[in-house]
Amino acid sequence: PNSSELNYPPTVSGQLFQSSHTPLRSANQRAGRDRPHRNTTGISRPGEEVEGNLSSAAWPLLTRHKLRIVELDVKSAGQEGGLPRFVDSCNHGSMNQVLSGLASRLFLDAARPLVDSRIAASGRPFDGGEPFRPYPSSRLWSVVHYGVFVPRLPDPYRYVNTMTFIGPTGTEAFDNDGLVDSDARNLATVLSSTASIDHHHYAAYDSGADCDFAADGSILRWGDDLTLTVDGERVHVTGRYETFDVDLDLRLTDQVSYFVRTPVYQHLSLLAPYTGTIRDSTGSTAVSGLGTFEYARAMGHQAGSPRALPNALKLPVDLFTYQVIQLDDRTQLLLTDVQARGRTACRLLHVRVLGEETSVYEDVTFEVTAWDRPQTDQWGRTMRVPQRMRWTVRDGATVVFRIDATVDSPLRFGHGRGYVAAYSYDGTFRGASVAGSGYMEWVDTRSIGNR
Repeated sequence: PNSSELNYPPTVSGQLFQSSHTPLRSANQRAGRDRPHRNTTGISRPGEEVEGNLSSAAWPLLTRHKLRIVELDVKSAGQEGGLPRFVDSCNHGSMNQVLSGLASRLFLDAARPLVDSRIAASGRPFDGGEPFRPYPSSRLWSVVHYGVFVPRLPDPYRYVNTMTFIGPTGTEAFDNDGLVDSDARNLATVLSSTASIDHHHYAAYDSGADCDFAADGSILRWGDDLTLTVDGERVHVTGRYETFDVDLDLRLTDQVSYFVRTPVYQHLSLLAPYTGTIRDSTGSTAVSGLGTFEYARAMGHQAGSPRALPNALKLPVDLFTYQVIQLDDRTQLLLTDVQARGRTACRLLHVRVLGEETSVYEDVTFEVTAWDRPQTDQWGRTMRVPQRMRWTVRDGATVVFRIDATVDSPLRFGHGRGYVAAYSYDGTFRGASVAGSGYMEWVDTRSIGNR
Protein backbone atom coordinates (compact mmCIF):
# COMPACT_ATOMS: atom_id res chain seq x y z
CA PRO A 1 0.00 0.00 0.00
CA ASN A 2 0.95 3.62 -0.50
CA SER A 3 2.64 4.79 2.69
CA SER A 4 0.76 8.09 2.52
CA GLU A 5 -2.58 6.32 3.06
CA LEU A 6 -3.99 4.91 6.26
CA ASN A 7 -5.17 1.32 5.92
CA TYR A 8 -8.11 0.35 8.06
CA PRO A 9 -8.90 -3.10 9.43
CA PRO A 10 -12.29 -4.55 8.43
CA THR A 11 -15.25 -2.59 9.77
CA VAL A 12 -17.01 -4.14 12.74
CA SER A 13 -20.65 -4.21 11.66
CA GLY A 14 -23.47 -3.38 14.01
CA GLN A 15 -21.33 -2.16 16.89
CA LEU A 16 -21.35 1.32 18.35
CA PHE A 17 -19.07 2.38 21.18
CA GLN A 18 -19.91 5.14 23.61
CA SER A 19 -17.28 7.84 24.03
CA SER A 20 -16.39 9.15 27.46
CA HIS A 21 -17.29 12.80 26.82
CA THR A 22 -20.36 14.41 28.31
CA PRO A 23 -23.03 16.00 26.09
CA LEU A 24 -22.09 19.58 25.35
CA ARG A 25 -24.38 22.50 25.96
CA SER A 26 -24.56 25.81 24.16
CA ALA A 27 -24.16 29.09 25.99
CA ASN A 28 -27.91 29.57 25.71
CA GLN A 29 -28.58 26.21 27.32
CA ARG A 30 -26.12 26.86 30.15
CA ALA A 31 -27.88 30.18 30.79
CA GLY A 32 -31.28 28.48 30.89
CA ARG A 33 -32.32 29.64 27.42
CA ASP A 34 -32.80 26.13 26.08
CA ARG A 35 -33.66 26.04 22.41
CA PRO A 36 -33.70 22.82 20.43
CA HIS A 37 -30.88 22.63 17.91
CA ARG A 38 -31.74 21.67 14.36
CA ASN A 39 -29.57 18.83 13.14
CA THR A 40 -28.88 19.73 9.54
CA THR A 41 -25.93 17.46 8.99
CA GLY A 42 -27.70 15.30 6.43
CA ILE A 43 -27.65 11.58 7.16
CA SER A 44 -26.38 9.20 4.51
CA ARG A 45 -26.67 5.44 4.50
CA PRO A 46 -23.64 3.49 5.73
CA GLY A 47 -21.56 1.69 3.17
CA GLU A 48 -22.01 4.17 0.33
CA GLU A 49 -18.62 5.85 0.59
CA VAL A 50 -16.28 5.44 -2.37
CA GLU A 51 -12.97 3.97 -1.26
CA GLY A 52 -9.59 3.97 -2.92
CA ASN A 53 -8.13 6.17 -5.61
CA LEU A 54 -9.62 6.67 -9.05
CA SER A 55 -7.82 4.95 -11.87
CA SER A 56 -6.43 7.00 -14.72
CA ALA A 57 -8.91 5.34 -17.06
CA ALA A 58 -11.86 6.49 -14.95
CA TRP A 59 -10.69 10.10 -14.73
CA PRO A 60 -11.82 11.42 -18.16
CA LEU A 61 -15.15 9.59 -17.94
CA LEU A 62 -15.99 10.89 -14.49
CA THR A 63 -14.85 14.40 -15.36
CA ARG A 64 -17.25 14.46 -18.30
CA HIS A 65 -19.95 12.98 -16.07
CA LYS A 66 -19.43 15.72 -13.50
CA LEU A 67 -19.72 18.50 -16.07
CA ARG A 68 -22.87 17.01 -17.55
CA ILE A 69 -24.57 16.69 -14.17
CA VAL A 70 -23.82 20.27 -13.20
CA GLU A 71 -25.10 21.56 -16.54
CA LEU A 72 -28.37 19.63 -16.31
CA ASP A 73 -28.92 20.69 -12.73
CA VAL A 74 -28.43 24.39 -13.41
CA LYS A 75 -30.91 24.20 -16.29
CA SER A 76 -33.47 22.58 -14.01
CA ALA A 77 -32.97 24.99 -11.11
CA GLY A 78 -36.20 26.76 -11.90
CA GLN A 79 -38.18 23.55 -11.96
CA GLU A 80 -39.58 21.74 -8.96
CA GLY A 81 -36.67 20.49 -6.85
CA GLY A 82 -33.91 21.79 -9.14
CA LEU A 83 -30.54 22.43 -7.49
CA PRO A 84 -31.70 21.70 -3.93
CA ARG A 85 -32.94 18.27 -5.02
CA PHE A 86 -29.62 17.50 -6.72
CA VAL A 87 -27.60 18.69 -3.71
CA ASP A 88 -29.75 16.63 -1.37
CA SER A 89 -29.30 13.54 -3.50
CA CYS A 90 -25.52 14.02 -3.30
CA ASN A 91 -25.81 13.96 0.48
CA HIS A 92 -27.25 10.48 0.33
CA GLY A 93 -25.04 8.78 -2.22
CA SER A 94 -21.54 8.09 -3.33
CA MET A 95 -21.52 10.63 -6.17
CA ASN A 96 -20.57 13.37 -3.71
CA GLN A 97 -17.45 11.38 -2.81
CA VAL A 98 -16.50 11.02 -6.47
CA LEU A 99 -17.01 14.65 -7.39
CA SER A 100 -15.28 16.02 -4.31
CA GLY A 101 -12.41 13.61 -4.93
CA LEU A 102 -11.97 15.00 -8.41
CA ALA A 103 -12.06 18.58 -7.12
CA SER A 104 -9.52 17.74 -4.42
CA ARG A 105 -7.17 16.26 -6.96
CA LEU A 106 -7.49 19.30 -9.22
CA PHE A 107 -6.79 21.83 -6.46
CA LEU A 108 -4.25 20.01 -4.30
CA ASP A 109 -2.19 18.56 -7.14
CA ALA A 110 -2.37 21.41 -9.63
CA ALA A 111 -3.47 24.74 -8.17
CA ARG A 112 -2.14 24.77 -4.61
CA PRO A 113 1.58 24.57 -5.46
CA LEU A 114 1.16 27.72 -7.54
CA VAL A 115 -0.46 29.86 -4.82
CA ASP A 116 0.67 28.43 -1.47
CA SER A 117 3.86 30.07 -0.14
CA ARG A 118 3.88 28.31 3.25
CA ILE A 119 7.32 26.70 2.94
CA ALA A 120 9.19 29.87 1.98
CA ALA A 121 7.34 31.98 4.56
CA SER A 122 8.14 29.50 7.34
CA GLY A 123 11.84 30.14 6.81
CA ARG A 124 11.58 33.89 7.44
CA PRO A 125 11.03 35.83 10.68
CA PHE A 126 7.41 36.83 11.24
CA ASP A 127 6.98 40.55 10.54
CA GLY A 128 3.63 41.01 12.25
CA GLY A 129 1.61 41.78 9.15
CA GLU A 130 -2.10 42.30 9.69
CA PRO A 131 -3.48 42.22 13.26
CA PHE A 132 -5.05 38.97 14.38
CA ARG A 133 -8.59 40.20 13.73
CA PRO A 134 -11.71 38.13 14.60
CA TYR A 135 -14.00 39.33 11.74
CA PRO A 136 -17.16 38.23 13.60
CA SER A 137 -19.62 39.82 11.16
CA SER A 138 -17.55 39.64 8.00
CA ARG A 139 -19.00 38.03 4.92
CA LEU A 140 -15.53 37.85 3.38
CA TRP A 141 -13.49 36.15 6.11
CA SER A 142 -16.11 33.63 7.15
CA VAL A 143 -14.10 31.65 9.69
CA VAL A 144 -11.36 32.63 12.14
CA HIS A 145 -9.40 30.35 14.45
CA TYR A 146 -7.41 31.19 17.56
CA GLY A 147 -5.52 28.45 19.36
CA VAL A 148 -3.07 27.98 22.20
CA PHE A 149 -1.52 24.54 22.65
CA VAL A 150 0.77 23.43 25.44
CA PRO A 151 2.21 19.89 25.62
CA ARG A 152 4.45 18.12 28.16
CA LEU A 153 2.72 19.18 31.38
CA PRO A 154 3.15 17.24 34.63
CA ASP A 155 0.68 14.47 35.45
CA PRO A 156 -2.26 14.33 35.56
CA TYR A 157 -2.66 17.23 33.10
CA ARG A 158 -0.08 16.38 30.40
CA TYR A 159 -1.37 19.12 28.08
CA VAL A 160 -3.79 22.03 27.98
CA ASN A 161 -5.41 23.25 24.79
CA THR A 162 -7.50 26.27 23.86
CA MET A 163 -9.16 25.62 20.50
CA THR A 164 -11.63 28.17 19.12
CA PHE A 165 -13.57 28.88 15.97
CA ILE A 166 -15.50 32.03 15.10
CA GLY A 167 -17.81 31.04 12.27
CA PRO A 168 -18.25 27.60 10.69
CA THR A 169 -15.42 26.22 8.59
CA GLY A 170 -17.49 24.86 5.71
CA THR A 171 -15.48 21.64 5.88
CA GLU A 172 -16.49 18.04 6.41
CA ALA A 173 -13.98 17.49 9.21
CA PHE A 174 -14.77 20.45 11.46
CA ASP A 175 -18.43 21.47 11.18
CA ASN A 176 -20.86 20.21 13.82
CA ASP A 177 -24.08 21.47 12.24
CA GLY A 178 -26.17 20.15 15.12
CA LEU A 179 -24.92 23.15 17.12
CA VAL A 180 -26.42 25.68 14.70
CA ASP A 181 -29.29 27.65 16.17
CA SER A 182 -30.68 30.31 13.83
CA ASP A 183 -27.75 31.46 11.68
CA ALA A 184 -24.81 29.15 11.03
CA ARG A 185 -22.54 32.14 10.43
CA ASN A 186 -22.91 33.23 14.06
CA LEU A 187 -21.68 29.95 15.51
CA ALA A 188 -18.56 30.10 17.69
CA THR A 189 -17.04 27.23 19.67
CA VAL A 190 -14.47 26.66 22.41
CA LEU A 191 -12.71 23.41 23.27
CA SER A 192 -10.38 23.36 26.27
CA SER A 193 -9.18 20.29 28.12
CA THR A 194 -6.37 18.45 29.85
CA ALA A 195 -5.79 14.74 30.40
CA SER A 196 -7.03 15.00 33.98
CA ILE A 197 -10.14 12.94 34.52
CA ASP A 198 -12.84 15.64 34.36
CA HIS A 199 -11.11 18.51 32.53
CA HIS A 200 -13.19 18.90 29.38
CA HIS A 201 -15.01 22.01 28.18
CA TYR A 202 -16.68 22.10 24.77
CA ALA A 203 -19.39 24.67 24.18
CA ALA A 204 -21.17 26.56 21.41
CA TYR A 205 -21.85 30.30 21.46
CA ASP A 206 -23.70 32.87 19.41
CA SER A 207 -20.94 35.26 18.37
CA GLY A 208 -23.31 38.22 18.44
CA ALA A 209 -25.26 37.49 21.61
CA ASP A 210 -22.81 35.56 23.79
CA CYS A 211 -19.39 36.88 22.75
CA ASP A 212 -17.47 40.14 22.74
CA PHE A 213 -14.73 40.43 20.12
CA ALA A 214 -12.77 43.67 19.76
CA ALA A 215 -12.42 44.55 16.09
CA ASP A 216 -8.63 44.64 16.31
CA GLY A 217 -8.49 41.30 18.14
CA SER A 218 -7.01 42.81 21.31
CA ILE A 219 -9.68 41.34 23.62
CA LEU A 220 -11.74 38.27 22.72
CA ARG A 221 -14.43 36.85 25.01
CA TRP A 222 -16.51 33.71 24.61
CA GLY A 223 -19.21 34.25 27.24
CA ASP A 224 -17.80 34.04 30.76
CA ASP A 225 -15.76 30.97 29.89
CA LEU A 226 -12.74 32.20 27.92
CA THR A 227 -10.91 35.49 27.42
CA LEU A 228 -7.91 35.96 25.16
CA THR A 229 -5.96 39.21 25.46
CA VAL A 230 -3.54 39.93 22.62
CA ASP A 231 -1.18 42.82 23.31
CA GLY A 232 1.69 43.13 20.87
CA GLU A 233 4.04 40.27 21.65
CA ARG A 234 2.02 39.01 24.60
CA VAL A 235 -1.03 36.77 24.78
CA HIS A 236 -2.93 36.01 27.99
CA VAL A 237 -5.36 33.10 28.25
CA THR A 238 -8.00 33.19 30.97
CA GLY A 239 -10.19 30.08 31.09
CA ARG A 240 -12.91 29.70 33.69
CA TYR A 241 -14.57 26.35 33.17
CA GLU A 242 -16.83 24.15 35.26
CA THR A 243 -14.11 21.80 36.55
CA PHE A 244 -10.87 23.73 36.07
CA ASP A 245 -9.32 27.16 35.50
CA VAL A 246 -6.44 28.08 33.19
CA ASP A 247 -4.21 31.16 33.22
CA LEU A 248 -1.36 31.34 30.72
CA ASP A 249 0.96 34.18 29.73
CA LEU A 250 2.67 33.61 26.38
CA ARG A 251 5.49 35.59 24.79
CA LEU A 252 5.20 35.54 21.02
CA THR A 253 8.45 35.12 19.10
CA ASP A 254 9.07 35.82 15.43
CA GLN A 255 9.57 32.11 14.74
CA VAL A 256 6.59 31.32 12.53
CA SER A 257 5.35 28.15 10.89
CA TYR A 258 2.73 28.30 8.15
CA PHE A 259 0.44 25.36 7.48
CA VAL A 260 -1.32 27.23 4.66
CA ARG A 261 -0.51 30.59 3.10
CA THR A 262 -2.73 31.45 0.15
CA PRO A 263 -4.75 34.56 -0.76
CA VAL A 264 -7.97 33.00 0.58
CA TYR A 265 -6.68 31.03 3.58
CA GLN A 266 -3.81 31.65 5.97
CA HIS A 267 -2.97 29.51 9.00
CA LEU A 268 0.11 30.20 11.10
CA SER A 269 1.73 29.20 14.36
CA LEU A 270 4.13 31.27 16.46
CA LEU A 271 6.54 29.68 18.91
CA ALA A 272 5.55 31.05 22.32
CA PRO A 273 7.30 30.38 25.65
CA TYR A 274 4.76 30.53 28.47
CA THR A 275 4.20 30.51 32.22
CA GLY A 276 0.94 30.01 34.05
CA THR A 277 -1.24 27.99 36.39
CA ILE A 278 -3.92 25.31 36.23
CA ARG A 279 -6.37 25.23 39.13
CA ASP A 280 -8.90 22.57 40.06
CA SER A 281 -10.31 20.86 43.13
CA THR A 282 -6.84 19.56 44.02
CA GLY A 283 -5.23 23.01 44.14
CA SER A 284 -3.04 25.16 41.89
CA THR A 285 -0.20 23.87 39.70
CA ALA A 286 2.42 26.15 38.12
CA VAL A 287 3.33 25.32 34.53
CA SER A 288 5.90 26.63 32.04
CA GLY A 289 7.52 25.62 28.78
CA LEU A 290 7.21 26.07 25.02
CA GLY A 291 3.71 26.63 23.67
CA THR A 292 2.28 27.62 20.34
CA PHE A 293 -0.10 30.45 19.48
CA GLU A 294 -2.12 29.98 16.32
CA TYR A 295 -4.23 32.20 14.13
CA ALA A 296 -6.09 31.38 10.94
CA ARG A 297 -8.58 33.12 8.71
CA ALA A 298 -10.33 31.85 5.60
CA MET A 299 -12.78 32.95 2.98
CA GLY A 300 -15.55 30.38 2.79
CA HIS A 301 -18.69 29.68 0.85
CA GLN A 302 -20.72 29.33 4.07
CA ALA A 303 -20.65 33.14 4.29
CA GLY A 304 -23.40 33.35 1.67
CA SER A 305 -26.03 31.41 3.61
CA PRO A 306 -27.45 31.47 7.14
CA ARG A 307 -28.27 27.77 6.80
CA ALA A 308 -25.56 25.20 7.41
CA LEU A 309 -24.20 23.91 4.14
CA PRO A 310 -25.29 20.39 3.18
CA ASN A 311 -22.49 17.86 3.18
CA ALA A 312 -22.41 17.83 -0.61
CA LEU A 313 -21.17 21.43 -0.56
CA LYS A 314 -18.66 21.21 2.28
CA LEU A 315 -14.95 21.14 1.50
CA PRO A 316 -13.93 17.47 1.57
CA VAL A 317 -11.25 17.59 4.28
CA ASP A 318 -11.73 14.11 5.74
CA LEU A 319 -8.50 13.36 7.61
CA PHE A 320 -6.75 15.74 9.99
CA THR A 321 -4.12 15.16 12.61
CA TYR A 322 -1.99 17.83 14.24
CA GLN A 323 0.50 16.95 16.94
CA VAL A 324 2.79 19.04 19.14
CA ILE A 325 5.90 17.77 20.92
CA GLN A 326 8.24 19.68 23.20
CA LEU A 327 11.46 17.71 22.95
CA ASP A 328 13.43 19.76 25.48
CA ASP A 329 13.49 23.25 26.98
CA ARG A 330 14.27 24.83 23.61
CA THR A 331 12.95 22.52 20.88
CA GLN A 332 9.40 22.15 19.64
CA LEU A 333 8.06 19.93 16.84
CA LEU A 334 4.80 20.42 14.92
CA LEU A 335 3.54 17.41 12.93
CA THR A 336 0.64 17.58 10.48
CA ASP A 337 -1.19 15.26 8.12
CA VAL A 338 -4.27 16.66 6.37
CA GLN A 339 -6.01 14.89 3.51
CA ALA A 340 -9.01 15.36 1.25
CA ARG A 341 -10.36 12.28 -0.52
CA GLY A 342 -6.97 10.61 -0.45
CA ARG A 343 -5.01 13.66 -1.66
CA THR A 344 -2.50 15.31 0.65
CA ALA A 345 -3.21 18.89 1.68
CA CYS A 346 -0.47 19.16 4.32
CA ARG A 347 2.01 16.59 5.60
CA LEU A 348 4.92 18.40 7.25
CA LEU A 349 7.30 18.51 10.19
CA HIS A 350 8.11 21.98 11.52
CA VAL A 351 11.16 22.18 13.80
CA ARG A 352 11.63 25.23 16.01
CA VAL A 353 14.56 25.81 18.34
CA LEU A 354 14.02 28.87 20.54
CA GLY A 355 16.08 31.80 19.28
CA GLU A 356 17.72 29.68 16.59
CA GLU A 357 16.32 27.29 13.98
CA THR A 358 12.99 27.36 12.20
CA SER A 359 12.85 24.70 9.49
CA VAL A 360 10.39 22.52 7.58
CA TYR A 361 10.65 18.92 6.36
CA GLU A 362 8.36 17.71 3.59
CA ASP A 363 9.37 14.03 3.27
CA VAL A 364 7.06 12.82 6.02
CA THR A 365 5.28 9.50 6.51
CA PHE A 366 2.51 8.95 9.03
CA GLU A 367 1.12 5.51 9.85
CA VAL A 368 -1.49 4.19 12.24
CA THR A 369 -0.03 0.90 13.41
CA ALA A 370 -2.94 -0.12 15.68
CA TRP A 371 -6.50 1.16 16.09
CA ASP A 372 -8.38 1.70 19.32
CA ARG A 373 -12.10 1.03 19.63
CA PRO A 374 -14.22 3.53 17.65
CA GLN A 375 -15.67 6.55 19.41
CA THR A 376 -19.31 7.63 19.08
CA ASP A 377 -20.32 11.27 19.47
CA GLN A 378 -23.62 12.68 20.70
CA TRP A 379 -25.01 12.70 17.16
CA GLY A 380 -24.37 8.96 16.78
CA ARG A 381 -21.41 9.32 14.40
CA THR A 382 -18.67 6.76 14.85
CA MET A 383 -15.01 7.46 14.21
CA ARG A 384 -11.93 5.28 14.24
CA VAL A 385 -9.18 6.63 16.46
CA PRO A 386 -5.55 5.54 16.66
CA GLN A 387 -4.08 3.57 19.51
CA ARG A 388 -0.52 3.45 18.17
CA MET A 389 1.13 5.62 15.51
CA ARG A 390 4.46 6.07 13.79
CA TRP A 391 6.04 9.16 12.26
CA THR A 392 9.07 8.95 9.96
CA VAL A 393 10.77 12.04 8.53
CA ARG A 394 13.63 11.95 6.03
CA ASP A 395 16.04 14.45 4.58
CA GLY A 396 17.23 12.69 1.45
CA ALA A 397 18.52 9.28 2.54
CA THR A 398 18.83 10.31 6.19
CA VAL A 399 16.11 9.56 8.73
CA VAL A 400 15.82 12.80 10.69
CA PHE A 401 12.99 11.82 12.99
CA ARG A 402 11.19 8.62 13.83
CA ILE A 403 8.90 7.89 16.77
CA ASP A 404 6.37 5.30 17.81
CA ALA A 405 3.55 6.74 19.89
CA THR A 406 0.77 5.26 22.02
CA VAL A 407 -2.36 7.26 22.85
CA ASP A 408 -2.77 6.86 26.59
CA SER A 409 -5.11 9.58 27.85
CA PRO A 410 -8.89 10.12 27.62
CA LEU A 411 -10.12 11.26 24.21
CA ARG A 412 -11.82 14.66 24.43
CA PHE A 413 -14.51 15.38 21.84
CA GLY A 414 -14.87 18.80 20.21
CA HIS A 415 -11.96 19.30 17.84
CA GLY A 416 -14.47 19.79 15.06
CA ARG A 417 -15.97 16.33 14.62
CA GLY A 418 -12.94 14.74 16.23
CA TYR A 419 -10.93 14.41 19.41
CA VAL A 420 -7.81 15.50 21.28
CA ALA A 421 -5.59 13.45 23.59
CA ALA A 422 -2.08 12.95 24.93
CA TYR A 423 0.31 10.18 23.93
CA SER A 424 3.62 8.69 25.03
CA TYR A 425 6.36 8.33 22.44
CA ASP A 426 9.92 7.12 21.99
CA GLY A 427 12.29 7.17 19.05
CA THR A 428 15.09 9.28 17.59
CA PHE A 429 15.63 12.86 16.45
CA ARG A 430 18.77 13.66 14.48
CA GLY A 431 20.50 10.57 15.80
CA ALA A 432 19.65 11.10 19.48
CA SER A 433 17.15 9.06 21.48
CA VAL A 434 13.99 10.92 22.48
CA ALA A 435 10.97 10.03 24.63
CA GLY A 436 8.17 11.88 26.33
CA SER A 437 4.56 13.02 26.05
CA GLY A 438 2.93 14.66 23.03
CA TYR A 439 -0.38 16.35 22.19
CA MET A 440 -2.64 15.01 19.43
CA GLU A 441 -5.65 16.31 17.50
CA TRP A 442 -7.52 13.74 15.42
CA VAL A 443 -10.42 13.93 12.94
CA ASP A 444 -11.22 11.16 10.44
CA THR A 445 -14.62 11.55 8.82
CA ARG A 446 -13.84 8.78 6.35
CA SER A 447 -14.78 6.37 9.10
CA ILE A 448 -17.95 8.09 10.32
CA GLY A 449 -20.81 5.67 9.84
CA ASN A 450 -23.52 8.35 9.60
CA ARG A 451 -22.55 11.54 7.84
